Amino acid sequence: MYVVCAVTGDENAGDYNYAVIELTGDYLQWLRGVNNIAKVLRAVDENLYGCEYFDYNAEYYRELPQGLDIDSDQFVRIEQVTYDAFAQFDQLPTGVTTVLAKDEGWLWQGTPKHSQGTFETPTLTLEVLHALATEG
Repeated sequence: MYVVCAVTGDENAGDYNYAVIELTGDYLQWLRGVNNIAKVLRAVDENLYGCEYFDYNAEYYRELPQGLDIDSDQFVRIEQVTYDAFAQFDQLPTGVTTVLAKDEGWLWQGTPKHSQGTFETPTLTLEVLHALATEG
């Protein structure tokens, strides 16, 4: 399953506007595992914001394929043919990409290559993930 969302960033983040994330079975299992780690640690220390891991499963783009429209805080499930349509655009290079596992879900963060800017996705909550997984 692929999902796409808008990213937000500071003025140094450049034209990093959208993230595409492939959520395979193994990757989802790993995400759920690090989410459980975050929940356990948060129960021990309520000041914990989340657990951050290096992660390069998100791809970043400047624009969307024609006909695809998303709201700023929304994740949209896309089919393989829509994912393939992203090939017409250059994937934007990142220097560092991480996933932040929080007790309520995950968000992906990145730094454009050769920049000090940062950008991030909205939080993909467990509820939204479940709804996306049961679509179509």
